Amino acid sequence: MTASLPATAPLLEVRDLRARFHLFGSSTEVVRGVDLVLAPGEVLGLIGESGSGKTVTGLSILRLLPGNAQVSFGAARFKGRDLGVLGDEEFRALRGRSLAMIFQNPAGAFNPAKRVSWHMREIIRRRGDMDDWAGVSLAALDAVGIPHPDRVMRLYPHQLSGGMAQRVLIAMVMALGPDLVVADEPTTNLDNIVERQILGLFRRLRSRLKVAFLFITHDMSVAASLCDRIAVMYAGQIVEVGPTADVLNAPRHPYTRGLIATSVALRNRTRRLQEIAGELPNLAAPPPGCLFAPRCPEAMDRCRRAEPSAYGDARHQTRCFLAEAA
Repeated sequence: MTASLPATAPLLEVRDLRARFHLFGSSTEVVRGVDLVLAPGEVLGLIGESGSGKTVTGLSILRLLPGNAQVSFGAARFKGRDLGVLGDEEFRALRGRSLAMIFQNPAGAFNPAKRVSWHMREIIRRRGDMDDWAGVSLAALDAVGIPHPDRVMRLYPHQLSGGMAQRVLIAMVMALGPDLVVADEPTTNLDNIVERQILGLFRRLRSRLKVAFLFITHDMSVAASLCDRIAVMYAGQIVEVGPTADVLNAPRHPYTRGLIATSVALRNRTRRLQEIAGELPNLAAPPPGCLFAPRCPEAMDRCRRAEPSAYGDARHQTRCFLAEAA
């Protein structure tokens, strides 16, 4: 599927991203021809069920997958630079400065034996600005709404609450001054109040710093509150992509409609919880035709025989035969 294009020149452009895992003599392709385009300062939501390939997509772009993974691109450009020609050392320098990631579990991003001050100092060192690393660190912690940042600088990671640890991690990432941040479900493990605070923080940082985000989430309400565009992912493929309002108000793919219905039912406790019947396909032996067809309430015989192309225009595209005449 050709990704819908933002109005400005792309910051990141990825074509035909594929990721395959080799295990016990077998090989399974879990990301299957993904296209993504992000403009500077844009927030693109990558939405889908657990296991749909969202996190693997983000990790593939940042070259953070384990050794048994094989990643290929038709093309990958960042700020006009061809990422495919960069060696590992060159890419690490880019990832440590212009590209960054916020993980779902912030605890894994910290050295448990080191104070917050050590972590902040190492981040500032990557930026190459050590003249006033302490002042820069305190300013970064203050910018993410941490009270008494001087006290927090003296704490160890285990002394931080989940919400505080996530704020510190966000401060560390933003202190790098990146152009693009992959945020992998950064609010999933937080309670509702802290989640709203963190989402508000992302909105403020995005507005002030003009950082682009690839925001990975399974929550449509989160995407609606934060994202400029939404890319819906199913079984390793993008099945719908478009402006947030278009996707949420006029979804064209049955899977997107199912996700929205589930999200609405969860928010409205007076309604019976709706769910999408069935399970994700086994990608080691995928079914013929459309991968969503075995679960789709609108599937036709054609869907079970042939894989649909992407239909629509550069603004809103859908991988579904139902959208062919739209």
